Amino acid sequence: MAMRVENHPLDAAFAALLEHGLDGAGEALRILVNEASKIERAHFLNAQSHERTPERTDYANGFKPKTVMTRVGQVTFDVPQVRGGGFYPSALEKGSRTEQALNIALAEIYVQGVSVALSEAEVHWRAFIDSLVRRGMKGVKLIISDDHAGLKAARRAALPSVPWQRRQFHFQLNAKTYITRIDQRKPVAQRIRAIFNAPDKAEAERLLKQPLEIWAKDAPKLAQWAEENLPMGFSVFDFPQEQRARLRTTNGLERINRELKRRTRVASIFPNTASCLRLVSALLAECDEEWMSGQIYLNLRGEHTVGEESRLVKLYRKKVARPISQKPSRARAGFMHNPIPATA
Repeated sequence: MAMRVENHPLDAAFAALLEHGLDGAGEALRILVNEASKIERAHFLNAQSHERTPERTDYANGFKPKTVMTRVGQVTFDVPQVRGGGFYPSALEKGSRTEQALNIALAEIYVQGVSVALSEAEVHWRAFIDSLVRRGMKGVKLIISDDHAGLKAARRAALPSVPWQRRQFHFQLNAKTYITRIDQRKPVAQRIRAIFNAPDKAEAERLLKQPLEIWAKDAPKLAQWAEENLPMGFSVFDFPQEQRARLRTTNGLERINRELKRRTRVASIFPNTASCLRLVSALLAECDEEWMSGQIYLNLRGEHTVGEESRLVKLYRKKVARPISQKPSRARAGFMHNPIPATA
C-alpha cells in the first residue's frame, strides 16, 4: 500500500533556494507567505482544515490569486477565502500590491513573539512562555486566551498553577453551531451574556443551570456544550468586580497590537530586526507609562471610585437583574500579573 508523504512548507522553501539560489527567493517567499496565510485562516476559523470541532466559526472557501511587486520581482500569492467573508491575511494587506504590507506583517510577527509558520504549535508557545519567564515575568495571576490546543498545552506545562480564563466573546459565536433554529440564536446569546454578567460565580452557576434544563430537552447538544464549556469563562469571578470587564477578554492586547501596526506603518521598511525592536520597545514603554501614570487600563490595587461602583451596579441591573422573559433593551493568550509589591 502506498503511503502519502507530505513535505513541510519550510522544506519546500529551502529546496527552492538550494536549487535556484537567489533566483528562487521569489518562490520561497510565495511558499512561506501562503503557508502563513493558511495558518492565519485556521486561527480565524478556530479549526484546522477538515477538522470537525464545535469551536469552528466558519468554513474555508478556497483561494484567490493576488500579485504583489516585491524586491525579488512579481510574486503571485494564494489568498485564503472563507464563506462568510470578513477575513484577509495580514501579510497581504487588502488593496496593497507592494512589499510594504509584507514588511509590516513581519514586524507584527516579531512583536507577537511566535513564528508565523508554526504559531499554533505547542513547542513554539512553550518557548515563547519560557522566554517571558527568563526576561523577568513573575507573579502571573491569570492567563486569558482562546481555546487553542497548542497554547493550552504550553501553559499547562510552563505555568500549571496559574488559572485560565477563556475569552468570553467567542462563546456566543460557538453556541450557534448547536442551534438549529435561527430565531433561537438571539435568545441563547442573551442567556450567555446574562451568565457572564452575573455579580459573582455562584450567581453565574445558578443562571447557567436554568437554561440547561430547557436546552436538555429542546437542544441536547447545546446543553452538553454549554455545561462543559461555559464554566471555562468563570475564572474571572475570582477577581474583584471592577477588574472583570478588562480580564474577560484580550481586548487590551489586541488594542496594543493595532496601535503598533499603525505606528510601524509609518516606517514602512525596517533595515533589520534590531531597528524594528527599538521602535516597538519605545512604543510599548510609552504605553506602559501612560497606563501607570495616566489612563490606568486595569487597577490592580483593587481600588475603585464611587462613580465606578455606580456604573457597575447599573450595568448589572440593566443586563442581568431583569426577569429572563423580559425583552432586553437595545443598547457589545494575555497574561495578567501584578507588578505592585505587596505591603505589610
